[in-house]
Amino acid sequence: MQNNHIPTIIIIGAGPGGLLLYHGIQKRLNKNGEKFNVKIFERDTGPRDRWQGFSVFINSHGMRSLMSCLPESLVTRLPEVIPIPISEKESREILLIDDKGTELLRVDSAKVNYLFELANLSNSNAYAFRDRLRDLMLEGVNIQWGKKCIGYDEVNDEVWAIFEDGTRERGDILIGCDGIHSPIGNKDYHIYEYLIMELHKLS
Repeated sequence: MQNNHIPTIIIIGAGPGGLLLYHGIQKRLNKNGEKFNVKIFERDTGPRDRWQGFSVFINSHGMRSLMSCLPESLVTRLPEVIPIPISEKESREILLIDDKGTELLRVDSAKVNYLFELANLSNSNAYAFRDRLRDLMLEGVNIQWGKKCIGYDEVNDEVWAIFEDGTRERGDILIGCDGIHSPIGNKDYHIYEYLIMELHKLS
């Protein structure tokens, strides 16, 4: 890459993973000037295109990741989408039962009175409303909707994302955050090796 060239990162998928990655790059890698041009593409035609699921489990590692990657303006609003129990009858424990109601697994969880305490506890968790969390993380992000990635081509030091509508997008780094059936996956690790190396410098 040329010294004056700003690499373009293409993120495929605007779910919680892709959005958190986008915010993390902007907050951590671009904080002292633009080192990366980040573009994010999503197959859905809009944020209400399909049901996002009811809730998502967040443990202390997840909370630390949210606090580390999201801008402060969104971090302070996390309690809006990750409510803390308001009654003694409510619980954060994980309970797994079979079809007859037999308890198969129970994982206790330490109670917290303040959401951000969760980041410092190894045995606690919370449930976020998945759609509300995504809506929060969508704020300030320019999503290119209706762009389903079906593959990619590598040409010299460039990578081209190929979309179902016949269009293509050039980038330097391509990252698939579009689920287990992603056409990108981890097949070509070296495509985003540079980004991972930069992220390791922050740890």
